[in-house]
Amino acid sequence: MKQEILNKAGSKLTLGGVFLYRSSVEFCDNYITEVDDNFEAAYSTQSYRYVRECNQFQSEDDNGNVVFLYKFIYEVGLRLVDPEQDQQDEEFIKSEIEASYSVEYASNEELDQEQIAEFSKHNVAYHVWPYWREFVQNSCMRVGASPIIVPLYTQYQQQAGQEK
Repeated sequence: MKQEILNKAGSKLTLGGVFLYRSSVEFCDNYITEVDDNFEAAYSTQSYRYVRECNQFQSEDDNGNVVFLYKFIYEVGLRLVDPEQDQQDEEFIKSEIEASYSVEYASNEELDQEQIAEFSKHNVAYHVWPYWREFVQNSCMRVGASPIIVPLYTQYQQQAGQEK
C-alpha cells in the first residue's frame, strides 16, 4: 500500500453516496432454512470483491468552480457451497448473493491515476462494506434462510490476508 498516495486521495475526496446498482439473490431448494449448530460446518463460503471501473466527470458548483466527480462501480459476491459435492454437481452451490454498488465521490481537485488506483484498492470497499453486510443479512431474512454472517471489513481483510 502506498500510504502517502492514499492519504492524498482520501483528503481530496468527499463521499457523496453508496447506491445499490444491481443485485442477484439465489437459494437452492434444499438450503437449510433453520439455524442450527451444524450450519457453519455444513457449507463453505466463497467470495469475491473488486472495483470494476471508475468514471470521472466534471461539473461546476453554484459559484462556477470546477468539481470533479468520481463514480466507482464495486462488485461483491458470496456463495455457500457444499464441500461434500463435486463442483460440477448442481447441488454444489447452495446460495449465491451478488451486488454491484455505485460509490460516488466529489473533489475540488483532480486525482491522478495512481491516486485513483490506491483509493480503489483500499477505501471504496471500506465505504461499501456496511451496505453489503446489511444486504446479505436482509436477503437471508427475506427468503427465510439461515443468516449468512459477513464479517466486519477489518476481519475480512485479515482473513483474506491469511488465505494468500
